[in-house]
Amino acid sequence: MAGTGSSAGRTSPDYERQFQEDLERARALSMESLALEKFWLQKRQLEQFQHISGLSNGGRSFSCVYHKY
Repeated sequence: MAGTGSSAGRTSPDYERQFQEDLERARALSMESLALEKFWLQKRQLEQFQHISGLSNGGRSFSCVYHKY
């Protein structure tokens, strides 16, 4: 048969290298997406907490001041 030989079933180093690079990029993108999702979730929770706190203190708003010691 034409086209069959000892290289059947093996990938060339270029394909393997490209696969590893693509896999690394996909992992980095996934980690970045998870970090961004976590950031937005925490931001939303903080905003909800601030809203609830504002309601529980009669609508008065207050801010926290942090001091370096």
